[in-house]
Amino acid sequence: MSSEIYIIYVVESASVDSDRSTVARLESALGPALVERVVVDRATPERVRELLDGVGSDTDGNGDDDAGTDGGSEVPPGDVGAVVVEFGADAAVGREWTSALTAGPDVPTVLFGPWSDPTTDAVVGTSAVEFVQRKNAASVGVLARTLRNRLGLEPDAATDAREESGARGETEVDGATGRLEETETPAEPPGPPTTSQSAEATAADRTERDAELRRYEAMMATVGDGVYALDADDRFVAVNEAYLDLTGYSREELLGAHAETVTGAAMAADIDRMRRDLADGTEEAVTLRTDLPTRDGGTVPIEARVTRFPLENGEYGRVGVVRDVRERDRLEAELEAVLERITDAFFALDEEWRFTFVNDRAERLLEADESELLGESVWDTFEAAVDTAFQREYERAMETQEPVTFEAYYPPLETWFEVNAYPSDTGLSVYFRDVTDRKRAEERLEYERSLNRSVVENARTGIVVVDEEMAVVQMNDRAMELLEVSEADVERFPDVRPEYRIYHEGEPVTGENHPLRRTLETEEPVTTSELELRYPDGRRKWIAFRGSTFVMSDGERYAVGMFEETTAVRKRATRLESLTAWARQLPEAETVEAVHRTVVEAATEVLDAPYAYVAVDSGSGSGLEVGAATEGLSTVVDDPLLGPVGESPVWEAFIRDESTVVDLGGGSGSAVVRSLGSHGVFVAVDPESDEFDDADWRLVEVLGATARAALDRAARESDLRAHRDDLAEKNERLDRLNRVNRAIRDITGVLLGADSHEAIERGVCERLVDIEPYTFAWVGHVDRAAKAVEPAASAGAGAGYLDDVTIPLDDAARVGPAARAVETGEPQVQPDILSAAAFEPWREAALSRGFRSCVTVPIRYRDTLHGVLTLYADTPDVFDPMETAVLAELGETIGYAMNALDRKRALVGERSTELRFDVPTTETPLFGFLTGTAGRFTLENTVHRTDGFTHLFFRASGVDAETVRREAEASTAVERVDVISETDDGCLFECTVGESAVVSDLLERGALLDTVDVSDRRATVTVRVPTSTDVRGFITYFEDAFGDVTLLARRELDESVMSRREFEDGVRDRLTDRQEEVLRTAYYAGFFEWPREKNGQDVAEMLGVTQPTVNRHIRASERTLLEVLFGERGSLRGTD
Repeated sequence: MSSEIYIIYVVESASVDSDRSTVARLESALGPALVERVVVDRATPERVRELLDGVGSDTDGNGDDDAGTDGGSEVPPGDVGAVVVEFGADAAVGREWTSALTAGPDVPTVLFGPWSDPTTDAVVGTSAVEFVQRKNAASVGVLARTLRNRLGLEPDAATDAREESGARGETEVDGATGRLEETETPAEPPGPPTTSQSAEATAADRTERDAELRRYEAMMATVGDGVYALDADDRFVAVNEAYLDLTGYSREELLGAHAETVTGAAMAADIDRMRRDLADGTEEAVTLRTDLPTRDGGTVPIEARVTRFPLENGEYGRVGVVRDVRERDRLEAELEAVLERITDAFFALDEEWRFTFVNDRAERLLEADESELLGESVWDTFEAAVDTAFQREYERAMETQEPVTFEAYYPPLETWFEVNAYPSDTGLSVYFRDVTDRKRAEERLEYERSLNRSVVENARTGIVVVDEEMAVVQMNDRAMELLEVSEADVERFPDVRPEYRIYHEGEPVTGENHPLRRTLETEEPVTTSELELRYPDGRRKWIAFRGSTFVMSDGERYAVGMFEETTAVRKRATRLESLTAWARQLPEAETVEAVHRTVVEAATEVLDAPYAYVAVDSGSGSGLEVGAATEGLSTVVDDPLLGPVGESPVWEAFIRDESTVVDLGGGSGSAVVRSLGSHGVFVAVDPESDEFDDADWRLVEVLGATARAALDRAARESDLRAHRDDLAEKNERLDRLNRVNRAIRDITGVLLGADSHEAIERGVCERLVDIEPYTFAWVGHVDRAAKAVEPAASAGAGAGYLDDVTIPLDDAARVGPAARAVETGEPQVQPDILSAAAFEPWREAALSRGFRSCVTVPIRYRDTLHGVLTLYADTPDVFDPMETAVLAELGETIGYAMNALDRKRALVGERSTELRFDVPTTETPLFGFLTGTAGRFTLENTVHRTDGFTHLFFRASGVDAETVRREAEASTAVERVDVISETDDGCLFECTVGESAVVSDLLERGALLDTVDVSDRRATVTVRVPTSTDVRGFITYFEDAFGDVTLLARRELDESVMSRREFEDGVRDRLTDRQEEVLRTAYYAGFFEWPREKNGQDVAEMLGVTQPTVNRHIRASERTLLEVLFGERGSLRGTD
């Protein structure tokens, strides 16, 4: 290095007036060094780099944009020993210059300015740049000493003392007090001493060591963070005031004290990990974020950066910088809250395109969690964004450092994004929102605009658009065609043609009273309006017009009008009005002929056809014939128009139910044929026209449809009248049927309350004659001996009728409805007695009493016929199938009631008839299974249960139970056999039989199977029947059911009913005194309640006996009582 060392003193233009004395004092303090003052505009720190790279230029020293020395000389780059950059209060300038200066050759650089955290952070750890805080006049001495250390100059104690006059203390640690006095010194990073040594240092080791120590001391005194130094034993050797303020300890308490005095056990794990990382060389400096305990028991959130440094004895101590991050945490929390309140999605990227922040909205739009994104490259995470507008715009923003705004589509998310990206030195802030709906709306809007343009240009409707001045903005080809204007005439709309004048509602139309003008002024649409174009030659053209107003987004108002020619429509309207009038007349026509005439008259007027007719089916199969026609039809229409079947076009239209147009040929005109369905065809003939146009055809269709509807209506009304008559008759029948059903409900009450057949028969007849038109009812019994039906009960207006008639069963010449009902078992109806040949023997007697129709229904239950019921009415055809079915069901109900009454009498009646039969078991499935056992069987009881089966209890002797079971399984009449008990007298069995066993049929007939004794292939069966039973008929039934039976005996039984007192005495006679006492005590104690109020033990204690004794007496008493109820008949009467 040359004897003169250049120090470039760079000052921003904002500080040009305050730095001259600083430069002079530096020259005095540095001795051989030459300080060159350079003024650089604050916005161009890169000019310093140009100076260091050898690109010097003159400057006037007044703060111009160009950089240079005050004297205008060039400074050779090789002689520059150091650079001093002085900046003002704006920390951004310091950061910009630091970035510019550290990007070039390794020239020692010192930043000289006020304290600023961002600037200090940028300097810490950088060997080429140091920071000296500018606080007062003594700061220049600190700056001079820093430069000497950097340049390897000998120290000048006198100069240092002079420059540092006014400073607050020394820069070394007092061995006795351990105080570290504050001074102005550069902020050196607390890393290994080698990082702050000048690469060009030429001083001796002592000088280097002293300089290194002074830098550490100056750093501890100058920085606003807490700084401490520990020896190899982790004891404090130095602390600055900031550290003391942070922890709350005094210097005397900490110097020489172990580090755990402050950290305590809470930070032991963090301290051990930090010590290991520093000891094994993994990290040169360790950053730790934790809570630092304070002397008052609290904690302070801190961020500490710790490095080790070598001691003279070869060991290592540690130096730490401790920063109170409470304010920073607060600011970060506020920043995060601000970012979270941003309505747009937002994320931040660093200079390596890695995510550093993602808000909730961004998470939702990107469909990714913040934890998945932070620290990841945006191009790795969203690969589909590479080589797209996203990457191009982001990179452009970082390169130009200018914000960018763009819209782009991201296919994986199927989303359009609107993006605003703001670059900075450290990365990119991106605000974006989902604009998919807007983009799609814009696409739809553009599509609709294109579609509307296409519709307007190609529409068959004339369309014109005018502005508020009635100037034509757009008019399509169809509008010009309708208005007969060319493109050159458009500007003169609406007065565009001198050949015609436009009228609206009889008034001439001009620009002032045009309908479009009106809709522009009122903003009300013109729904329907008609313009009339009048030509000089008298011609007229009508144009339908509709108009409305619309407002564009810029507020401009326009009117749109649509035109359609309606000349033909107006003509058709006149004809339609005529058609409407005729259509109103058609429904008023009451006959088919009147409809035909009206149709013909309407055709001549509506279709302007001189001839018309209606052809109908002749009914003879020969074809169609004219039903109605205009006069003179035969003179213009040949007969072949109608023609024979299969050859006429009119006939073809009729049978195919279709419409057609017929060319009459030879210049005779044409005819239109319209089918009227089954009513025929309608034909209109025009000799002057070769064809009917579409409008004529539609009128024909309407007229034909109206005529067909009128004819259908006439037919429907005819059918409706017939239907009304039929419905009235049916309603009358239903009403009568309802009355019958109500009567049947009353009869059901009679059946339930009757105590005899006579009461049933009498009650039924009386209820039935209360129903109109029934006039007489009677019930007859079948007398087999007399071979006749004998009247038993009657009611109604037939006094003496039954005395005047006899009803034989075997007289073929006099078989009436009652006899046929007995023989067939089916209802018999005489719709009209007057004309019924079978009723001849009784006709006179019946007619004289006003009887015109009758019905007879059997009274039966299953195979048992109890009689017949006959009803008479005073009008013919009263008993239709539905009513007859209801009455037949009534007959079955009466039969069931009579059968139930017989069963009741058989079971509980005092009087009954006992019949004893000898029955061969070989012919009876019920007893046949017992004959192969060679045993003797006696019926004990019969029970008909709710499961639908009959259960017989019988005792068998002389045979074992297994044999009985085996024979029962082979029988079709037996469902199952169970052994109830086995005694010396034999076995008691329960035999379950179905309906095929005839037992249930006996019960249904009111008969009670009393005893059955089976032995030696014969059975003696005793049956009891009510005294009202037809015994002869029952014997016949029994013979049919059991085969070759013999009646052994018949006797009448009279069993008186016991009184309650007699029954109680009978039971007591069968109980011992002890049994009665035990039974009575148990009953009143609640033994038989459920749940039991007293158990057997409780009853035993009440009687003073043991429980088994009580149980034995109760079981014996129950057995005695059940024998009385279910045991052998007459058990309470002794021997009967």
